Amino acid sequence: MLIGQMRAVSKLTGLDFFIDHASDDPHDLLVLLGDRVDLMRLADRYGPDDGIIDAAPDGARCLSGFHAPNGIIERGIALIATDLGAELTKSCALHELVHLIGFRNHMNMLQPSILNIRDNLTELPMNDQILIRALYDPRLRPGMSRAEALPIAREIIGELVAGAAGAN
Repeated sequence: MLIGQMRAVSKLTGLDFFIDHASDDPHDLLVLLGDRVDLMRLADRYGPDDGIIDAAPDGARCLSGFHAPNGIIERGIALIATDLGAELTKSCALHELVHLIGFRNHMNMLQPSILNIRDNLTELPMNDQILIRALYDPRLRPGMSRAEALPIAREIIGELVAGAAGAN
């Protein structure tokens, strides 16, 4: 289930993702799967005291968080409920994976988007692909101020939109 999502995000970011079933090695980003009861237990374990994720709201299907001092993601965790049905679980996994790579908030003004909590998408729409590519463009560097990053981001997004339009 996660392999396709990891492959899609890897292609856009240049980051490597892999499945590690039984390692005790520390990971930068960790995705844990379980039913909703497991999710609440894991949320307590990795919750506010650990500083990565907030307390899980009642009825949470999936959640994530990351620690990124100076704009560099050091570690993060996503908790994905697997008792939601295949499509919703796949959508949750992709949604949280996109959060883990640097998109903290939801974007309900953008449609379609995996970060719009009203959309239950199982693939990344072009909107999201452009935003992810922009975030991982080397011209944007961790720790840049908003004033520094905004004009560069606008230029990158303009180039990506023009490239996407030309490809159609």
